[in-house]
Amino acid sequence: MGRTLVVLNAKAGTVQDLGAERLRQEVDEALTEPGKDIDVVVLQGAEMIEAIRSARRKGYDALVVGAGDGTLSYAASVLAETDTALGVLPLGTMNLLAHDIGLPRDLPGALQGLREAEPMRVDVATLNGRAFHGVSGVGFFSQMALAREAVRDSRGRILGWLMALGKALTRSGRMSLEI
Repeated sequence: MGRTLVVLNAKAGTVQDLGAERLRQEVDEALTEPGKDIDVVVLQGAEMIEAIRSARRKGYDALVVGAGDGTLSYAASVLAETDTALGVLPLGTMNLLAHDIGLPRDLPGALQGLREAEPMRVDVATLNGRAFHGVSGVGFFSQMALAREAVRDSRGRILGWLMALGKALTRSGRMSLEI
């Protein structure tokens, strides 16, 4: 692998816990090897989305995304059916994709896994035009995810999760689905 872009989501829990600059340096040191060109950036929002979109266009052979499952799903949809490899650095809450591909969910283990990784193809499905890699949820599951996003910045992890749980429980109800 020649050129690699590493995009770390500034809003990811692990980034906030460790500090953006400290994590950026740790990732840079762990993944830098002779003969490899690695750029590590910490971004959020529209800047992060644009960096993910433009990685292939800018000639990167691989894009490593340090984020949660939502951002990783987006990156997977952007890179689907391309030759640009997607590396997973699990920095979110659930880290389901990392689990599904056998990548350790702790930072040192995940970085070691990235250094030793061989590219492999994985399935990506779509639902209502949105790509997902392992699980797509409706009802309580989706209400919980939306509520957790809404309180992410304003509260600590546990209090935010409890607030999201309360909101999701009051918003979830019966629904009809057609598959």
